[in-house]
Amino acid sequence: MIRLILPVEPAILATEGAERTKKDCEAYDACPADYISGNFVLLRSIYGSKEVKLSLLVAQFYKCCYCEVKFGASSPGDIEHYRPKKCVRQDMSSEEERPGYYWLAYSWSNLLVACEKCNRECKRTQFPLANPEKRARCHRNSIADEVPLLIHPALEDPQKHIRFRKDAPEGLTCAGITTIRVLNLDTRPELVEVRVKKFKRLARLLDAYRNSSKDASDPVWSAWRADALRDFEEEMHPNSEFSAMASALLSNQLE
Repeated sequence: MIRLILPVEPAILATEGAERTKKDCEAYDACPADYISGNFVLLRSIYGSKEVKLSLLVAQFYKCCYCEVKFGASSPGDIEHYRPKKCVRQDMSSEEERPGYYWLAYSWSNLLVACEKCNRECKRTQFPLANPEKRARCHRNSIADEVPLLIHPALEDPQKHIRFRKDAPEGLTCAGITTIRVLNLDTRPELVEVRVKKFKRLARLLDAYRNSSKDASDPVWSAWRADALRDFEEEMHPNSEFSAMASALLSNQLE
């Protein structure tokens, strides 16, 4: 997971989204039972618009906001609500509670793009808090009282919470440990397989780079070193898959 910088809020959220949020809050005040029963509609045409998704994809370098897997034609990614919009639970052993954070359905700071595995199979409606009793239950409550245990990569630096030991993520804080668990970042077979494969390739290249006894004045050797450095820099760039792991392996190890 890498730190993300979100661009300016898309116009559709500031206009149609803000208007719809106002209506949803008024509707809740008029009939809370509809929201508690889940009998309300949130408009994907607004929060999932092309304008919103493209802005997020560019900010995320076309990678999942959580696991850093690159999106493709067959897996374009899901609009992810950091705080779940219709219902919420502390963890998968807990009952779902309604409503969710309906008033944040069109909030720019609550939107990301996640892969199907992270969004649909792992996180789903989970949003763990340090103290679930502090959870905001409607728009009249403040989310400022919450202490989320799921890392938001655009609101905080994931590296303060998660580090890599070789190819495996390791939680440094309660939020880091919980995020890894909720998203199964260390146990999903397909994810682990491709991450390990990349780590081994980079480790072999790094060993060759550091340990070769060839004369650096040899033009062939110098060209190889230059190519290797460019490869390392590309792998550590945010637009590369698993760049957080690559940076952990390569930073401060290149001459």
